[in-house]
Amino acid sequence: MTDSHELLNQGPHFTTDEENTDPQILRLQARIERLTEMVEERNARLVKLIDQQKNLVRHLSHDLKTPLTPLVAILPLMRAQIYDGETKEMLDVVIDSVGYINAIVEQALELAQVSTRDFKAVLGEVDLCSILETVLARYDFAENNITLQNSIIEELSVQADSLLLDEVLDNLLSNAIKFMGGPGVISIAAKRVVDRIIVTVADTGSGMTDDEVAQIFDEFFKADPARHDLASTGLGMSKCGRLVEKLGGQITVRSAGKDCGTTVCFTLKPAEGAEI
Repeated sequence: MTDSHELLNQGPHFTTDEENTDPQILRLQARIERLTEMVEERNARLVKLIDQQKNLVRHLSHDLKTPLTPLVAILPLMRAQIYDGETKEMLDVVIDSVGYINAIVEQALELAQVSTRDFKAVLGEVDLCSILETVLARYDFAENNITLQNSIIEELSVQADSLLLDEVLDNLLSNAIKFMGGPGVISIAAKRVVDRIIVTVADTGSGMTDDEVAQIFDEFFKADPARHDLASTGLGMSKCGRLVEKLGGQITVRSAGKDCGTTVCFTLKPAEGAEI
């Protein structure tokens, strides 16, 4: 009985790693340590490869930008000195193509910049309604036979970088207009769900398949590769995704299919005390 009382008073006894000499457990511990080291090593290699890829894009874009700059400036001047109609038409093709390449280079540089870990958004309290009004003023919806339905007509304070938010909204509206394919409706709305504000830009345009939706944030992806659209670089939605992430939000795209329109939603953090 005395021995039993002594064991109870000592409390539970746990075996430490140092005391554990079970060969099977020791082998298992060693294997876990090796796997942990392998995972950490591969993560480090992956981060390095991603950084190298971004640096390659940045350097290539910079190297391409240097010879393009004089071409962009000089070609229109050359065109002004030419009076032959056929030569002017050929030169117009060259000017458009150089402009397209220049746009790709500029957007690739911008995308590489916002994709770096060092790029930080300057977050502050901004009025979503005011920024949206500025963006909407850049477009003539009536000229494009588009009906605008905007329900964000009152002050709505959010935490954001005003320049980055402007760029996100501008890109989404530009895409909605571009892929409308005729008369249609663009709807813009915002609602608060728990601790987030969800901004929605929807259109009744050409829509996308499930495969296209899955690739929409991939660099250089175009929903309709058959379109020879020199105004589209295929980098706009990739950049949108990065910018929304920098703003602390998430972005999603959905479409019921071809000719069924597209809806883009992204989230923002409300400013302190903001109501909707």
